[in-house]
Amino acid sequence: MLIFLTLALITVAFQTTAHAHHRTCAPSLRDGCTHPPAIVSMGDSYLSGEAGRWAGNADTGAGGSAWGTDRAAVYCNADETSCDHYLPRVYGNTSYDRGGNRCDRSYSAPITTAAYPGVPAERRFDIACSGATTYEFTHAYDEKGERPQIEQLKDLAREYRVKMVVVSVGGNDLKFKDIVESCAKRYLAPSWWFVDYCKDAWGDMRGELDAVEAKVTRTLKDIRKALEDLGYEEADYRLVMQSYPAPIPPGSDYRYPEKYVRYTSGGCPFYNTDSDWARDTLVGGMGDRLRRAASETGATFLDVKNAFTGHELCAKEDRQATEGNSTKNPLKSQEAEWVRWIPYLYFSGLPWASQGDQQESLHPNYFGQLALGKCLTRLGEELQLTTRTTFECLNDGRNGADGMSVTRTP
Repeated sequence: MLIFLTLALITVAFQTTAHAHHRTCAPSLRDGCTHPPAIVSMGDSYLSGEAGRWAGNADTGAGGSAWGTDRAAVYCNADETSCDHYLPRVYGNTSYDRGGNRCDRSYSAPITTAAYPGVPAERRFDIACSGATTYEFTHAYDEKGERPQIEQLKDLAREYRVKMVVVSVGGNDLKFKDIVESCAKRYLAPSWWFVDYCKDAWGDMRGELDAVEAKVTRTLKDIRKALEDLGYEEADYRLVMQSYPAPIPPGSDYRYPEKYVRYTSGGCPFYNTDSDWARDTLVGGMGDRLRRAASETGATFLDVKNAFTGHELCAKEDRQATEGNSTKNPLKSQEAEWVRWIPYLYFSGLPWASQGDQQESLHPNYFGQLALGKCLTRLGEELQLTTRTTFECLNDGRNGADGMSVTRTP
């Protein structure tokens, strides 16, 4: 009897220990952890999936399918000039529609379409949120009812073996939205009331960019510490710092002249001078700082600044949808803009409805998100082959959002 009792107690103790271990299992333990692998994206709207509602842009009314570009359009009439619009179809319960929290996590967000070895679609988690700054990584985003993103990451890291964490952050710390609105309003000001170009008004932004670098570096360290506290070692996962894609072309590559039509037809109200400044100083300067933050924390850096080349908003090489396009004959990604235009920024009181929401402006649209998802797929493949930590993603100019490649950089 004593032998049986002893065996029973040993069995119970083993089961209890095994159960406890399963709850705290971390991949660094290398001792039979059974948690399934997962990948996660966190940060701001460039990874949350904002603007995923739009498969290109169309200079038409908001009541129909916008010539097949509005992915929230449902129950359309025969010529698609009248439709219902159901935003949860794109953003789930996180949309800017009534009842959503405006994080705008779309079902086409890059992490959700990225293929990663051994990680099925249901274990690709998007916890990024539109408007987030580095502050929301460690503090609640009360306005949107969101817990700190690092706390959300820790929940996932306890339940799954997190293999890759992709981060996009810094743009809102730099107040990119305010800068964009300032540049657009300068373009739209009457000619007799000309004010300085954004380039002259904002300058080289060196101090502001350096401050963002310090915040992002601290954030990446906070992510490292959170996973370390759960038993992860740096070799167990890849922390990826993703830069921002340039949303507008160089000044010489606009398909619209530097006149009012650039806004009324193209939705891209920027001077050539300011476009070059934005690409070099804002996007390029931010990329340089994010690269340094990644290097400081041992993270992988994915440079996507030029990933949309030829598909930027109003670029010569792409086009908008036309009345010949529809949900049955959609605009193809190879022909399309991959960035959401700016709808009616200046005259918000116009008597007709604007397509979508202002906060979607200048974000990767559906095609841009598919392209960035393909960048992450290609990066995941590279990470199985090398310990290199700097990469660049580009498109081949021929195969649309499918034609993305990632190369190792110095």
